[in-house]
Amino acid sequence: MILVKRYFLFLLLLTSSFACSDDEFVDNTSLIGTWELIEQYADPGDGSGDYEPIESDRTITFNEDSTFDSNGTMCSMTGETTASASGDFSEADGTLSPQGCSFSGFGITFELLDGYLYLYYPCIEGCGQKFEKVN
Repeated sequence: MILVKRYFLFLLLLTSSFACSDDEFVDNTSLIGTWELIEQYADPGDGSGDYEPIESDRTITFNEDSTFDSNGTMCSMTGETTASASGDFSEADGTLSPQGCSFSGFGITFELLDGYLYLYYPCIEGCGQKFEKVN
C-alpha cells in the first residue's frame, strides 16, 4: 500500500511539472517595461470616488535609461491615444517629468502597489490612473 501511495505521488509530481502554461511570464514588480491603462479614478469631492474600468489602448513604456514613452498625452489625465508623449522618470522619488507639460509646481507621481502601476495627476479633487503590466 505504501508503494502505491509513493507511485501515485510520483505521478502527481511528474504530471504537474509538465502542466506549465505557454503564457509569457511578466514581472510586474519591476517598473521597466510596458504598462496598459485599465482603470481611472475621479473623486467628486466627497471621498466617494473609486477606480472604474476604462476602455483604452493607452500604454506607457519605462526604459532602463530613466526615460518613458507613451502613446497618449501626459499633460492631462485621459485614456485617449491621439498624441504621444515622452520624458524622464525618477524611480527613487516616484516622479514623471513629461516634456511639454506645465503643472505649475506640481507633477505626476507614481507608485507600484500590488503589481499595478498607479499614476497621480495634479487635480483639485482626487484622481489617478491604474495600469497593468503587459511586458
